Amino acid sequence: MDTISICITHPLAVGETFMVSDGEDVSTPDLIKMLACAMGKKGKKGDSHLFYLHPCILRALCRIVGKSEELEKLTGSLVVDSSKIRILLGWKVPWTMEEGVRETVTFMTSV
Repeated sequence: MDTISICITHPLAVGETFMVSDGEDVSTPDLIKMLACAMGKKGKKGDSHLFYLHPCILRALCRIVGKSEELEKLTGSLVVDSSKIRILLGWKVPWTMEEGVRETVTFMTSV
């Protein structure tokens, strides 16, 4: 059952706030690669068009242009603990992140 449906129908969900995750932590570069693959955008070696820039150089450049906070948001880790909804409501992930990205790209390109 999808998250919204279970939160609407389950009596233990009333007044609760849940964090939702498929349990698969993903880095920003990996998410970009996943999106590029779903969109059929690949480089010569079958990889998306990402380039490496040493973190110290990137931090210095962002500091100069006043974008240090934005850099942290893009490069920092976001880990979501969805154990509360899994335990309290018995929720299970209905699809993988890759399936969700693929479905989202398919939907967005059809509108």
